[in-house]
Amino acid sequence: MKIITLGTSHGDSTVSRFNSSTLYETNGVLYLVDAGAPVEALIKRQGLSCTNIRAAFVTHMHDDHAGGLTGLLKQIIKYGENRKYQFSLFLPEEKAIVALKSWFSALHEEADSHLVEYGAVSDGLVYEDENLRARAIRTAHLRTFGRTKGAPCSFAYVLDFKKEGKTILHSGDLKSDFSDFPVVATEKLYLLQSER
Repeated sequence: MKIITLGTSHGDSTVSRFNSSTLYETNGVLYLVDAGAPVEALIKRQGLSCTNIRAAFVTHMHDDHAGGLTGLLKQIIKYGENRKYQFSLFLPEEKAIVALKSWFSALHEEADSHLVEYGAVSDGLVYEDENLRARAIRTAHLRTFGRTKGAPCSFAYVLDFKKEGKTILHSGDLKSDFSDFPVVATEKLYLLQSER
């Protein structure tokens, strides 16, 4: 397994750091968590192709985590006819799918390509293939009506890499006091310590 941090900045990109996006490579297949701009350019700079991304998971709909989605989709659709599998894009809210498709259409691109499958995330298992199982855990960083009102609509992902037998907890932003840090991480640490 290889982890490639494309962007690691906070809400604003800097001269040397771009917005949040991380690639995971396993068994020759790419998986993306978050798509901060300019994600498609950063993937190319790694000598990789967006068309090799099998699935992407967005933690929440802030621009620094989702602002590069249209560029990513354009690359996948424009150059993806020879893909081995459909691209699966998981967004944390149903309304994000509708908005993304509308914006992509306003850019005069085809949002409903047969190459892309959209899914809205809910707690629990959201994706599984022969390489990876991804489970979503709700966090409280972002809510349906701003930062403080409505149901939480941001997620962390537990990524189980089958071939390597490795599990990674990938979180986007959390509350400032970290009170929404996924309990699964501390439970796993406790289990590892008790096995010693």
